[in-house]
Amino acid sequence: MSSWLKTYGELQRIEIADQSVLAKEILLGSYKDEDQVMNSIFERCEFILANPKRVSFFRNHFENCAFRPKKKVQASWFDNSWAGCTFYGTYISTHFGILNLLRDNNPWGDSLVKGCDFSMATMHGCSFYRTDIATIRFPAWPCVTMVDSNRHFVKWQPVLSSLKDGLLSSWFGNEGGASAVVFHWPTLAKSHKIDADPDEAKRKLETLDGILL
Repeated sequence: MSSWLKTYGELQRIEIADQSVLAKEILLGSYKDEDQVMNSIFERCEFILANPKRVSFFRNHFENCAFRPKKKVQASWFDNSWAGCTFYGTYISTHFGILNLLRDNNPWGDSLVKGCDFSMATMHGCSFYRTDIATIRFPAWPCVTMVDSNRHFVKWQPVLSSLKDGLLSSWFGNEGGASAVVFHWPTLAKSHKIDADPDEAKRKLETLDGILL
């Protein structure tokens, strides 16, 4: 880790670039500057994120790694690939599988997220793109995972409208093309002023194809 620590005046940060790292515990986000992790391959590593807001991941491949944030994650983790990774903690509007600068030069193929386990995480408003859905473990209820909205939207409409008029459109206003989107029902109910009993909502949601609880 000491070789990755860089000093710029009064600021320090971790810089990991163009590395192949195997079976390391890596603490990030503990300095005042933003840690930079880029163009690297990590296998069987454990990432401890002291402050996720001070961590930048770009153009990395993570394989069989674990992510343990100590605070809520609300980040843009674009242009990365994840395989067989496990996620802990809370994630808000943190999206996976999005290509930004690499949209025309993707080195990882069609699936950027595969074989990963999010079942021990709490997620709200998190979208998954270029994801091998069948290989992913999503968070259980009270999280709600909605898969392939373009195909199921019409069938979902009556049930979701019975819980709150206009709910479905507000959920997916900015999520077009996502393989899946995960919401946290208590957070959603509070923000959208949904009065439906949570048990009733769960019963209705679990009858719908493409919704995972």
